[in-house]
Amino acid sequence: MQFSADFLVFGTGLTFNIVFCTLLARWYVWPALNGRRRIDALILILWPHTSRFLNLAGATVSQVDARVPRAWVQEVAWGDFAAAVLALCAIAVLRKNTRVGVPLAWISTIFGLLDFCNSFGQGMMLNAMDLPLGIMWQIAVGIVPVLFTAHVLAIRLLLKPA
Repeated sequence: MQFSADFLVFGTGLTFNIVFCTLLARWYVWPALNGRRRIDALILILWPHTSRFLNLAGATVSQVDARVPRAWVQEVAWGDFAAAVLALCAIAVLRKNTRVGVPLAWISTIFGLLDFCNSFGQGMMLNAMDLPLGIMWQIAVGIVPVLFTAHVLAIRLLLKPA
């Protein structure tokens, strides 16, 4: 893997957003969530993951350049959509206060994290940051750190005693 100028720009934007999200979560989001009932806090922190349907844009040929490996783009798009569906299902079940709510929140969180790892790992192997990703670039740099931070906060909530 080579560190091109595009890779450095991608990494700079990603790093800045990770720092931003970490500080925002530490200073504002976690204190606000920590003061709520665990179920209510989980519902709030799962909502941002429902936006992962946005990466379906990557599944269209009009939004991502043909030089980007199609199989990877499809996997990223549909994996994110599955994560959005899982988050919405977890929210619905948590709102009903049933016993399967917390396990479904775990499944949603773990699946979402594994999907991120898979997408980024394959993207690194494919040197995707040097390809014309279109909308996928903005999602990776702008939205993924927010959602990753939300996953970390969800795990903290899930590990708290009920």
